Amino acid sequence: MADELDLLTAENMSVFWVGIPVLIGLTCLIMSWYFFSVRRHVPLAVSILAWGIIVETVSYRNQLVESMDWNLAQDWPGVLLANALFATPLVAFYVAWQKETFRKFLLSIPPADMISIQASRIAGAAYIYLYFTKDVRNNVTLMVGVFDVLLSTTALPLASYVRSVGAGAAKDYIYMWNVFGITDLLVPFALFPFNLFGVLYNPIDSLSFFFLHPIANVVIFNVPLAMINHFLFLT
Repeated sequence: MADELDLLTAENMSVFWVGIPVLIGLTCLIMSWYFFSVRRHVPLAVSILAWGIIVETVSYRNQLVESMDWNLAQDWPGVLLANALFATPLVAFYVAWQKETFRKFLLSIPPADMISIQASRIAGAAYIYLYFTKDVRNNVTLMVGVFDVLLSTTALPLASYVRSVGAGAAKDYIYMWNVFGITDLLVPFALFPFNLFGVLYNPIDSLSFFFLHPIANVVIFNVPLAMINHFLFLT
């Protein structure tokens, strides 16, 4: 078992230890309420609620990786589980997307509402915290943290602007905001396999913290939904 200094704990994660699970839980509840009460799509509301509970439970009860440094001999079951969980909403979305009624339903969601939910990416502030307090001194950590904070803090103002002038008039801003958001997701995912298998890696560059509680909540819950969100804007 790894030394406590090599893990994320309530002591070294400060407010993020409780803040991230609470934020993910609130995001889950808000989305479930929105699809249940506003959009009247009970199956989707229930699915999101159930998925949030599963993610929070798995992240809290299972140590997916051993420490802040990769040890594939020990970590591979947790890495596989995390990737399977990450892929679950994406596969479910792909299957549901084949149905015209579901596709039309999603495309009918007001753009401002879709932008608003991205405020939950403020959880990415934890990456900046890790960069400066846990010696996770790789540029990916800092970039993702900065991008997440910028995206989340501009989400509600942009959504308000879109509501006031319409998506057509704001299309250039929406496009730039989405390109920024997609870049935020693509860069770490492009580098992750190389980091995992030691190609672009030394201990201080390890990205294994993505699978440690409470960060795992962000990766498994927030990121797939953000990917789907950006996909819908490009459709």
